Amino acid sequence: MSNRVTTAISMVCAVTALTLVTGCGRDISSPESRGSRDSGAPDLKAPMTSYDPPRTFGKPGVPLPKEAGFGPSSDIWGSALGGRLPVTLYKTWAYIASPYDLQAVNTDNGRVTTVLPQHEALVEPEDRITEELSGPPLLASVGGRSQIIVPFGIQIPGSGTTAATRTLELTAVDADSAAQQWRTQLQLPDWARRAYGKLAVTMVGGQGSTAVVKVANSYHSTAYAIDLETHRVLWQQDLAAMAVTGGNIAVFDRDTGETRLRTVDLLTGETTWTDTGTAHQVNASVAGPNVLHYSGNDYKSGHEFTKFLNARTGELLNNVENLARVTCTYDGKATTVCSGKTGDFENPDQVFAVDATTGKLLWKLPDTTANRVAPSITTAWNGRVYGTTRNGPVALDARTGADTTPGPGLAPVLVNGYTGLAIDGRTVTAHRTTS
Repeated sequence: MSNRVTTAISMVCAVTALTLVTGCGRDISSPESRGSRDSGAPDLKAPMTSYDPPRTFGKPGVPLPKEAGFGPSSDIWGSALGGRLPVTLYKTWAYIASPYDLQAVNTDNGRVTTVLPQHEALVEPEDRITEELSGPPLLASVGGRSQIIVPFGIQIPGSGTTAATRTLELTAVDADSAAQQWRTQLQLPDWARRAYGKLAVTMVGGQGSTAVVKVANSYHSTAYAIDLETHRVLWQQDLAAMAVTGGNIAVFDRDTGETRLRTVDLLTGETTWTDTGTAHQVNASVAGPNVLHYSGNDYKSGHEFTKFLNARTGELLNNVENLARVTCTYDGKATTVCSGKTGDFENPDQVFAVDATTGKLLWKLPDTTANRVAPSITTAWNGRVYGTTRNGPVALDARTGADTTPGPGLAPVLVNGYTGLAIDGRTVTAHRTTS
């Protein structure tokens, strides 16, 4: 067992399955745990200012830990086609999830506070398969306070005649301070306790005080619905949960290569509606407070499709055809921006935006009549879309698709009012917003 894990175990309380740990909050700041470090970034004396949405970003950036560049795996059952960094931005914090820790990074100076799981993680930093096993932490409101929720796969040591046990730990920290708030443990299904190789443990999403966590590998997937106020498991099912919106969870049912979309009620786990068709190369994501994006290749016709559905009822709001590998980003305000492959060598990409309430098409690029090309989209937030063209970084108005001026100087892959994250290869840097 590594020194950093041994240190962590000695500093926390004992816990039993499905039991809340109280009074154990702490920051781990020893060199072994990488709990605090100075990245060497310049000490910016002026306080960070929030711009909503940002127009421009400063340079140079503050380097983030290597775990920020990890992404979801394509061979995990139920993994989306489009990769997401395992990072959640909150004010001036970047919360980075990995299979073995949660790192809270001050995006102004690069200082890191690290929170470790209760017991030894199933994956340690020294292992070579640590990448692609975590998704972004969940930002949730719990008892009127913003909290960051992250899951870990852990192993509780054996004692006497009791064998060591694999289990799932859910840890919550206060989003404003990174101080630990509570822990609880969830019993893993039999397949996960016996599994070898990759075991991805991710937060799927949440609404209100209910969150969904998923454990999966290449062949299995199990989801849990958790009440964040009581830390109680509402239900547990073997299903590939993809997205949470409109009070429902989008799940994929797979049978002999065909996949069918259905939804289950967030609070009960009961099926609410099922899509009539089957497909492969599927993807699903949140496209609005009550809107679901669903894309793939229709199994019978072979045609590519991108549907926008009422998440509560399954009603078709819009259908965009003949685009492959479509990924969509909800800007958190009123618009969802998507990009996909057209198969046209001269114009391989198409970008379009839909209303996040009605699914109605707002605009699309390229537009040959206006001599405009389609940018490569990096993210969208609060009414602004960011990306790149051959001319460099660009920013568009999310509702109209018009270029905004001045240019942003950076194409962030994740952004909030204070910070934009840029990625080069797998190196992620944080840049403060300047206007």
